[in-house]
Order: sequence, then structure tokens, then C-alpha cells
Amino acid sequence: MVTPASIARKVRAGWSLMRKGQFSSLLRAATSKVVRIEEHRIDRIDLSSYRLKVRPEDRIKWLRCEIATEAQMERLFTDWRDSAEEFHRHYRVYFDLGFRRCFLFIDDSTNKVAHFQFLLDYSDGERIKQVLPWPIYRRYIRPDAAWQEWVYTFSDYRRRGVSLLATSHIIEYCSDHGVKTLYSRRGAENQASVRMADRLGYVRIARVYHVQVLRQSGTQGYYLVQPTI
Repeated sequence: MVTPASIARKVRAGWSLMRKGQFSSLLRAATSKVVRIEEHRIDRIDLSSYRLKVRPEDRIKWLRCEIATEAQMERLFTDWRDSAEEFHRHYRVYFDLGFRRCFLFIDDSTNKVAHFQFLLDYSDGERIKQVLPWPIYRRYIRPDAAWQEWVYTFSDYRRRGVSLLATSHIIEYCSDHGVKTLYSRRGAENQASVRMADRLGYVRIARVYHVQVLRQSGTQGYYLVQPTI
């Protein structure tokens, strides 16, 4: 609640910052309430010249790959064992946004899903226009291209190389289905995702600046795509 006392406190704090020569800090704090800017990157793998960085003999033998059925996805979310935030994010992708090509990686010894990820392709173009930030995808949606999205490893399977090995399966699937280029996007500050992309051989091809003003949230706002290649 805004009261005369709270306004006075903010004025005193701002005056104190300016007296100490910290006007830039004050400006950033004030601007963040009006404009937010997040940086993302778009990465690419050229599959026509790509060589898997994971040797077949290093594959986790107990991890089988399946394209999920709706019943499997319902069971996945019924048995969800990580944070509620991640539950809602991925549930929304499948059941609300309507992206159904999800690859499950299942531990044969326990029948638990260790990892999953989605693959978008040209057939998803109209859906992408409706529910995702189209400026990011617009230049890169083609019949011979696909997008790796919403990659997730459950916490009890992390630090075991599962994500890297699972993605090698996706790359083989793409090669077998006429996909010549695989794209992916991630937050520029998401160091874990950036490291995985580098290990897989992704090359950054563009920066994306997502600008939101006032009360815009989610995918609302403006997108500036700046190619780097």
C-alpha cells in the first residue's frame, strides 16, 4: 500500500544514492520497473556435416527412447517428482499449447522417466505463430529444419550425462527424417544450457532481445533478433 511515509522513504533512499554518486544504480532500479530486457540466443547444428560427439558404446544402455503417447504424458505428470513450477511449465506445453512431439527417455530398471524433450518442425508452424514468439522462429521454420525445445532432466538423474546422450538420439532421429538443420534457443545467462549446447556442437547464430514494458509478461513484448552469422 502506498502511503505518505512509504513515498518519503523512497525519496530519501533516492536522494541518498544520488549524494553518494550512485545515480546509475538508481536509474537501473527505476527503469527495471518500466522496461525489462532479457537476452536469449539462437543456436544451430548443421546435420549434413555433423558427427556425433557421443560414441555409440558410451550410450546408457538402460535408457530407452520413446515418442510419448497422451497416456504416457498423463502418467508423467501424475507421477511428477520435481518442482511445481517445472510441472506447470511443461504441462502447459503439452496440454495447453498443444505441442505433442515429446521424446521420453525411460530408465529400464525402474520404468521412471529420466529425461524428456520436445521437437518442433515445419508442421508446427501455424501453432507456433499462435502461441510462441513468432519473430524468433520466423526465419528458421522450413521443411528441412526442426527445433529442439523444453529439454528437461529430472533432478535424480542429473550429472549423469543423460541430457547429452538423449539429445544425440534426437539428432539421429532428425537425420533419419530429412532434417538438415537443428535449431535451439536458450537464455544467454543459462550457463548449464549454454554448456550443453557447446558440448553438442551448437553454434550461436543470433541474439534475441526480449523487451517488455510496464505490465507485460510471459511471451508478451517486443523481440529484436540480431543475427551473428
